[in-house]
Amino acid sequence: MKSYGPYVNKLESLASGLFDGSTTLSKRQFSRTLNGEASKELRALVPLEDRRDSGAFFTPSPMGRKLIKHLSPWHGAPVFFDPACGAGDLLVAVADQLPIAASLQDTLELWGPLLCGWDIHEEFVRAARARVIIAAACRCPKVTRTRSKPAALLPNIRKRNALTSLRFGPEYSHMLTNPPFTARLAPKGCTWAQGSVSAAAVFVAEALQHGPKGAQVLAVLPDVLRTGPRYSAWREHVQATASVRSVDAIGRFDDWTDIDVFHLGLELGGKSSGPQAVWVQGHTEARLDDVVDVSVGAVVPHRHPKRGAVQRYLTTDEMPRWALVSASKLPTRRFAGRLVNPPFVAVRRMSRPEDSPRAVATIVRGREPVAVENHVIVLVPHEQTLKACEQVVARLRLPGTTDWLLRTNRCRHLTSSALASIPWSENGN
Repeated sequence: MKSYGPYVNKLESLASGLFDGSTTLSKRQFSRTLNGEASKELRALVPLEDRRDSGAFFTPSPMGRKLIKHLSPWHGAPVFFDPACGAGDLLVAVADQLPIAASLQDTLELWGPLLCGWDIHEEFVRAARARVIIAAACRCPKVTRTRSKPAALLPNIRKRNALTSLRFGPEYSHMLTNPPFTARLAPKGCTWAQGSVSAAAVFVAEALQHGPKGAQVLAVLPDVLRTGPRYSAWREHVQATASVRSVDAIGRFDDWTDIDVFHLGLELGGKSSGPQAVWVQGHTEARLDDVVDVSVGAVVPHRHPKRGAVQRYLTTDEMPRWALVSASKLPTRRFAGRLVNPPFVAVRRMSRPEDSPRAVATIVRGREPVAVENHVIVLVPHEQTLKACEQVVARLRLPGTTDWLLRTNRCRHLTSSALASIPWSENGN
């Protein structure tokens, strides 16, 4: 992240000037520096590929402010810890809630033990320190002459890798984090996943294992952790080891990052006997999978050899929106695996949260069995008639179904579990 250095130098110069009284800023300049400028400069100075590799996407200021609204009241001297602090957006947000002292230096001395931030990039750590100093100067402009260096007053904001430390952070009372969303291998001994997993899931799991009992964790996480079937074991692990206090779907991370996120609030130290928040709101007794069998097409085009008998073959290219297609008109390929007998409903898996309707369907009719590619979700009514297929399609077209899928699945593709959970009634309404 060395290319971010010139902007960090600017921040540090500004912080030093505010600290010794040689610089003054207007309200507008303070607001710009503390609200979005660090992220804007990151996008301008650091190539997208490097940001993706490091998971370097700074928390938007409105999102940070919304997250800390979930902070529980604290008593005594709290310690706020961000294990992947970046340029300090969440530390700046919480600092706005801390008391101030008579002067800028006194305020920083007061805040120093309360704010702890780690990051693996030295440039980000320096930026976080400078921005906390600027946040303090915004609220407490009075300067006292001193020989102290401003950065020395924030010793707990430092370069460190939370995932390789002997203990996951200090004895904090509150953890606020927007961890990297990059893929990494599940840690040794992981009970909830194997192979490649989201680093964000690992950060939360480490906090559950090593965090202080009674600490509050507030995190911005990719929505796939909330709704993706691959992370169901992770969700069960979280619920078994912590009290789930809040789960709030947020939507898209920001205008430049095409991923949906949610806020998760936990209390560490074992499962609570009290009520817990649910991962997905609006549970229903009657579901679509009560009347249809839901599966994903069996053909993986570039993996399965073209062997076996010649079969009719359905891909997304042969799926006109909200139309009927005849199996006899489909192209063919050799395939020795699972086939689907018409009539059935086919839904494209690739669907974005902003699409409306979200689940676009095609009815396949006819007498010949069909091989279906794996980019298609197959819905076969228990009462396998054309009328039953039409009822399913009518349910999928309703605005309420799209609203339901927005709550239950904000991934970049539809999942069979999300479709299976769609509310159902006898008349399809």
